[in-house]
Amino acid sequence: MAVVESVTKLVASGFRFEDAYLTFQEYFERLGNKPERWGKPLAALLGALDAQMGLGIGSIGGKDSMSGSFEELDVPPTLVSFATAIGKAGRVVSTEFKKPESTVVLVRPILDPETGCPNFSSLKANYKMVEQMMEDGMVAAASSVGYGGLAESLFKMGLGNRIGFKMMNNMTTHDMFKPMYGSIVLEMVSDAPAGELLGETTKDYMFECCGEKLDMAQLQEIPGSPSWSPCTPLPQGRRQCGEDRRPAGCSRRPQDRRGKTESDHPGLPGHQLRVRHRQGLCPGWCGPGDPRHPQPDPGGRHRQLRGSGQGH
Repeated sequence: MAVVESVTKLVASGFRFEDAYLTFQEYFERLGNKPERWGKPLAALLGALDAQMGLGIGSIGGKDSMSGSFEELDVPPTLVSFATAIGKAGRVVSTEFKKPESTVVLVRPILDPETGCPNFSSLKANYKMVEQMMEDGMVAAASSVGYGGLAESLFKMGLGNRIGFKMMNNMTTHDMFKPMYGSIVLEMVSDAPAGELLGETTKDYMFECCGEKLDMAQLQEIPGSPSWSPCTPLPQGRRQCGEDRRPAGCSRRPQDRRGKTESDHPGLPGHQLRVRHRQGLCPGWCGPGDPRHPQPDPGGRHRQLRGSGQGH
């Protein structure tokens, strides 16, 4: 299911599944000489291999940790799948609803009655259909459905632009929260040529489903909801996260998108800066008394590295 979910998220973002590559990360307890422990990573990797063969997508890298144990504590056996692809930025589709009165549909694959997993032929056909609708400009927003079911996906899609949703499909509460790996929810710009009608977006910021009408503004303030922030008032005068603890008068220097401050030398590692300053190649505006001037290397670490061939 990890492979299916990662690829479905990629397709829902506007990329072609044929162009995807996978990378895995596995976390398992220390195996020792217990056969049942050896069986967990083996089962996980066999399942991942089956999904790769079914979708025609290969895993080109990854990392594993087979010693996730400390005394009597073990990590939960986990396989994480990441899917990546190269595509045009103009084809990227975001998850949030764009406007009220849009039709919302569900595209879901056929499930194997024995395993409960999506049928790969059905899954690939759905991927190609969604890709074509996105190529034709028919999709305004898309979201993959995972463990939380339709309820989670529809709720998250309404948060970005504070747009509500009204369910028209006769679904039970159980159906709304049932996992639907491999399924995609689409907000359509025009009539959908395929898919199961779920409902429509609304101007009122409400979630209407299963005979209930819920205020989404109140739902998003519940701790644990997708938009809830941990930086809320804490009891007993405890510090809030992100509180500025620097001395008075010490201002934060602005940063660019890469996290570099305005005074940083672009594209130069720290050890190269020290070399340039020692050789008198420092820019004219920067002097030893300037706070932006890099500190000297009193320990001679750079010279040691340079002599050993490990540095410049």
